[in-house]
Amino acid sequence: MTCWQKIKTLLTVLPSLICIIAISAWAENQDGTPIVTQGKRVSIEYRIKLENGNQVVPESVDEPWPTADFTCGKHEVIRGLERSLIGLKVGDTKRIKVEPEEGFQEFPQQTVEIEKNKVPKEAQKVGAQLKGTAPDGKEVEARVVEVRDKTIVLKAKGQLTGTRSFINQLAGKRFFVDVKVLRIEDGSK
Repeated sequence: MTCWQKIKTLLTVLPSLICIIAISAWAENQDGTPIVTQGKRVSIEYRIKLENGNQVVPESVDEPWPTADFTCGKHEVIRGLERSLIGLKVGDTKRIKVEPEEGFQEFPQQTVEIEKNKVPKEAQKVGAQLKGTAPDGKEVEARVVEVRDKTIVLKAKGQLTGTRSFINQLAGKRFFVDVKVLRIEDGSK
């Protein structure tokens, strides 16, 4: 290999090496503290607020600042939140504006198929309205959407509960997430 070929090869490889070194350097701050990057395991406290300032909290959360643990880049949280955490370090706080296209998508209404003999004869027709009790003890209204040979398909009406209700409340809306980074670890742990 001639000297010129060696220089040409080095110039071809050098930008890739610089990128690798730069990415490695970005994974930690100048003082050695880790920062949020793709593949890091991150723990945050968060608070979600609508544009009007009202706080939105999942029904399953009792504390004012719930926590979430996830691996950055694995799409375990909404895209708008994950993208905005890149570069933060432990102790950093930030208000993140999440646009509808980077937030939650609405869950469709839940349908359930039950045995025909569990539905009163007069309600075994499409459009019939039923009331019942969900496994969590809450009253549920449903409408018959399909009658089959041995089963009936029902579609839940009204407000969904739990996580689905929380997500549907935010689906298609702009909202804000106030976060505080609690912990950053290597994603392989």
